[in-house]
Amino acid sequence: MSRLAAFLIAVVLLLLYSPAYTHAEETLTTPDEIIVIDRDLDGSNVVFVGEVIGESLRADDGHRWVNVLGDSTAVGVYVPAAEAATVESFGSYKRSGDVVRVSGVVNVVCEQHAGEFDVHATSFEVVGRGEETARPPQRWKAFLGIGAALVFVIEAVVFKRFRRSIHL
Repeated sequence: MSRLAAFLIAVVLLLLYSPAYTHAEETLTTPDEIIVIDRDLDGSNVVFVGEVIGESLRADDGHRWVNVLGDSTAVGVYVPAAEAATVESFGSYKRSGDVVRVSGVVNVVCEQHAGEFDVHATSFEVVGRGEETARPPQRWKAFLGIGAALVFVIEAVVFKRFRRSIHL
């Protein structure tokens, strides 16, 4: 029984000190969770994964702004230009963007950037590449457009007749 207890303690200690657990302060989160972060956590370190969208925007000499999208919310990340240059594909209607892993400091009200909410990246790593997104045409949209055009024509004819009847 004591050998089993010693073995279990050894396994737990190995797991706690293995490389996968050495960054205990870096709990993986999402951009959606960062947006609703408690104001008391201003200045804390966060780690999150998301898709880069839009385009890389110039922030200042040596830095870029990159928007990282979670499930429904994007976070502006202040990134060194050299690291932002590693992104090959930004998400758009026709493409999915590269997936990045960001470690950084949350600024609920960033004094450096006019009080904006942002994350200043300390690490910015591309972990997956974007690709073309197949978006086949949807027939219902064509029928909806044709139906709207027919309604417009009918309304125009009715309006024209109504206008004539008033002026007589």
